[in-house]
Amino acid sequence: MDIRKAITVFGADAVMEYRAKAAIRGETTIPETCLSLHIASSLITHGLHDARVEVPYSNILRELGVRGPDIVPNFGGQRADIAIYDNGLPFAIIEIKTH
Repeated sequence: MDIRKAITVFGADAVMEYRAKAAIRGETTIPETCLSLHIASSLITHGLHDARVEVPYSNILRELGVRGPDIVPNFGGQRADIAIYDNGLPFAIIEIKTH
């Protein structure tokens, strides 16, 4: 399955599953962390890609070989909701917004 389609399908699945388990009616809001975890774990389970949740941007930059004293001050504690890895390196990030 194409990764773009997979992310969309797994995201929709997450909303439906969350609503069913939480007995929510008429509301489609889901916490970002729940959505991120479901998408990441589904990508891994279906053998599409390694995916990690809440990865600090400073870690992603270091993994890509970016060095410098400005990494931590510029990115601080900001995190990618999902980082997708291929051959041990990040190649895409996903930012989840549920509002």
